[in-house]
Amino acid sequence: MKKIILFIGFLTIFTSCNKNIFGKYNTNYSKDKSAFFQIILNSNNTVEKTEVHTISNSASGKFVLKNNKVICYLDLTKLGYPADTLMFKVIGNRLYPIKKGIVSSKFYLKKDN
Repeated sequence: MKKIILFIGFLTIFTSCNKNIFGKYNTNYSKDKSAFFQIILNSNNTVEKTEVHTISNSASGKFVLKNNKVICYLDLTKLGYPADTLMFKVIGNRLYPIKKGIVSSKFYLKKDN
């Protein structure tokens, strides 16, 4: 009986630590529908960003996962803008932006299921 309980406990811990970060993260939860921000993390380590407020802006690039942080390297040169880097902290099914080393707790991107 003890072995079964230990096995179930180990399995629970293992599955909770092995999270799938790939998918769509966006601001659909927000009451402010005039602004929309979305990040799509693909399994081949590519990222797509869509941003809509006063103007629409889309970009794509690569991302790296390091210490529970997602670092996105976006190529905006096709649109005439310089390259951009975005950093997010992964907490549960949310991405919290990191700016100047500080994690923002007021704004986040929630994963679509």
